[in-house]
Amino acid sequence: MTARRAVVEPSPYRPAPGAPVRDEATGFVGVFQTVEQVKVGFRPVLVAYIRPFGGGPEVETSPAMLREPTRDEVVSAKLAAENRASRARLGGSV
Repeated sequence: MTARRAVVEPSPYRPAPGAPVRDEATGFVGVFQTVEQVKVGFRPVLVAYIRPFGGGPEVETSPAMLREPTRDEVVSAKLAAENRASRARLGGSV
């Protein structure tokens, strides 16, 4: 009997740059930037880049883990970005 390997099916979701996305691995909701092929050791790997609403450093994830977020997820992420920006303007901690 041979052992079966689990296969991760690639996500059928293919967002356009600027579209809101959710990373299923972390729950992060942000703005899709691009997918690039990078080398990890000698192996090429696809990496998706997501930027937080309101700007900030990009987050890396597997393109297979992307999905379209719900309306509530987008509203929550945008509200969190507004709250961060407001605290920064007031000189508070971000």
